[in-house]
Amino acid sequence: MVKISKFLLISLVVFGLMLFSAATICKAEEAADTTDATTVSATNIKIEQLLDQNASLADEPQELIDVTIAEPTGVPSNFGLWWRGLREQISLALTFDPVKKAEKSLVFAEERVKLANYITENSDDPKIQAKAQQVLEKANQYVQRIEDRQGELLNNTSEKVKNLMSNLSAHYANKELVLEKLEDKLPAEQLEQFQKLRQDVETRTTRFLNNLTENENVPAKVKEKIMQVKERVEEKLKAREEFRAEQKDILEEIKAGSQAAKEQFQQLREEKLQTMEQAREQFKIEAQKIIDQIKAGVPEAIEELKQLNQTRQEEVKNLQKNIKTKVEEIKGEVQEVRQQNLNQLKQNNSVKPTGRTVPTVPGPATPTE
Repeated sequence: MVKISKFLLISLVVFGLMLFSAATICKAEEAADTTDATTVSATNIKIEQLLDQNASLADEPQELIDVTIAEPTGVPSNFGLWWRGLREQISLALTFDPVKKAEKSLVFAEERVKLANYITENSDDPKIQAKAQQVLEKANQYVQRIEDRQGELLNNTSEKVKNLMSNLSAHYANKELVLEKLEDKLPAEQLEQFQKLRQDVETRTTRFLNNLTENENVPAKVKEKIMQVKERVEEKLKAREEFRAEQKDILEEIKAGSQAAKEQFQQLREEKLQTMEQAREQFKIEAQKIIDQIKAGVPEAIEELKQLNQTRQEEVKNLQKNIKTKVEEIKGEVQEVRQQNLNQLKQNNSVKPTGRTVPTVPGPATPTE
């Protein structure tokens, strides 16, 4: 009986140890699974961030979540734009849900950004370029409707609103790309008015993005994307402001009627666009090779893309420095021409006419005897 009791006790101890070991193994496996899942998630987030950064450095437009925007195939007539606007107004008037109305407004705005981009890339006619401005102004009106109702929208924590805010930040980034292109193509005489319009748009955009990042109802992931867009917009604005300051003297000469300054300014633009475009296309080719490797599961490709993005950032800075140097050279040439003209004018004014015949004034007639 005692032997049976001892045997039973030993069996229970062994069984307990087995259960404990099994539980320990399960916990270890669960911990390993959790660690693996966390690692995979962190890697995916890193890849997503690198791809977003890569698209930005390549000046590629961002895709909207669950939204398909048709690519324009031509420049619409004034009547075509009017008719499109009328259809959109009717569609919005018949939409009563605030979230759906905001979604439609954003789609209409993004369609116009794509149209403005198409016009900018496919025409150098100043009149057509003016139409691109009008299209962007209409896009701004649609976006402003969303901005004006942000309080009401952000009280709604649905997935649709999260996507709407994320898409809105992407729209801002896409519009910024088009504004950059348009400013580099508009005639010098139209730049001052355009820059004022752009400044108003960007001031409102920055203010709205700041409001989103400070709102507690906006999810952390959406805030992160908004911050990325905000930083990119501010970076482009800073570079643009510096370029405007550098070319200010040249534009003043153009306003004063200097044809030489106008020709130099146009030459500078063409060289800038050609240089930037060549560098951008080469960057896209190299990036696509690495992205294909990432999709194929090559782990080393992630670090390669990171390095390529950093190289691209340095390349852009160097290109901007070279452009700045070229602007200074043009300013020197323009000032030299202006000084030569002033010297010539002074010389012409200082030359006194010589050999002038003084007319004889006839005297009174002598009486005849």
